Amino acid sequence: SQAVALIFQIKTPSVGKLKALIALIPTLIMTGCYIPYFVSSYQQKQEQITVISSTITALEDSFNTYCDRVYSDDPADNDWTYYNVSAYLYDRDAYYGNTYLNLYIDTNGIVTSVSYNLEIELDESVEENLESMKNNMALLNEMLNNADVPVASSLILTTSTLPQECIEAFESHTYYEEYSDYSNRSITYAFFTEEESEYDEYDDSCMYISIE
Repeated sequence: SQAVALIFQIKTPSVGKLKALIALIPTLIMTGCYIPYFVSSYQQKQEQITVISSTITALEDSFNTYCDRVYSDDPADNDWTYYNVSAYLYDRDAYYGNTYLNLYIDTNGIVTSVSYNLEIELDESVEENLESMKNNMALLNEMLNNADVPVASSLILTTSTLPQECIEAFESHTYYEEYSDYSNRSITYAFFTEEESEYDEYDDSCMYISIE
């Protein structure tokens, strides 16, 4: 090859440069294959962020109508399987101040579950606390419906009041007894509190209802 090059006065690369060029060929091939993949993956991620953000923004706008404060995850900052939105109905120091709703949103921007944390007040009667829990849950559910976001189950939108068995359990227990029912996977409830002898000013008692 060198003789042919001399006859036709063709300049040939050095052996070292030729080897270096040959060594780069696999890298160039790999780069050419993977760049389109990474570009496509990035575009899909950006589209996913847009979809999730649309759901979260709609929820924030709706809950800000009546809620004291709303917290949410930012899909642009976190690469998670689920994203969370929490809406607190009242000021922390107000009566029923620890009453809030919590939502889980998947990577398709769909609300997959909702949970209600409904605080009770120990100095209120059973009837007064039941009325408060029903009203607070209905108000939070109304704002959820007004957001007009996709949901995994219609129960997430249509369950706007306490299940009857939950009401009966609340009426048959004291404020210092914990109980729960997880037998129905779609709608579960639990009452969280402390024993009367251990209860202090930092404790809360609340009804927790989860819907999927």
